[in-house]
Amino acid sequence: MPAPLPPRQAIAKPAKPAKRAWPTLALAAGLLGGLGLLYAPMLGQLARQYWPLPEFSHGPLVLAVALGLLASTAWRCESKPGTTSRRWRSAGWALLVLGLLLNAAGTVLAVVQFGVLSLAAVLAGTALLLRGPALLRAQWFGYFFLVFLVPWPTWLSDPLTPLFIGCVSGSLFPLGQGTRKTRKK
Repeated sequence: MPAPLPPRQAIAKPAKPAKRAWPTLALAAGLLGGLGLLYAPMLGQLARQYWPLPEFSHGPLVLAVALGLLASTAWRCESKPGTTSRRWRSAGWALLVLGLLLNAAGTVLAVVQFGVLSLAAVLAGTALLLRGPALLRAQWFGYFFLVFLVPWPTWLSDPLTPLFIGCVSGSLFPLGQGTRKTRKK
């Protein structure tokens, strides 16, 4: 004999279908495709002009690590898409426009440093527009790391190099990784 049917009120309503992830994935694919088209000339110039030189060959590694940092923090960020306040959206648009202007100036003047700064500004502006300041705070190191993608003028890099070396050595020495300079007598 078949089991009796449950009373009508005990039957659970079907759950609402989950929102599909395809609009978000399509937006991400469109953004990545657009950025790829926008920055392909700059990356090509870096690959031809700077990255073959031994002192600047770290460029592809820096790019891969920076993009990996940005991608990993984007997935772990707690902010929800579309919850950005009007003030932060306008800051995102300003960063995006500034980055696009820097890219145009870098292309016209053939200054690759402008292109790299514009990449950081465009990515930061897009992060502000899509997910707000929480994502920007989570990704700050990835944007800063992009600055090391190209060589900077010697008038800027020479005074800063001893400072960076001192900071890195000072932070690694307590961990047992640094070495102290010894004087010869």
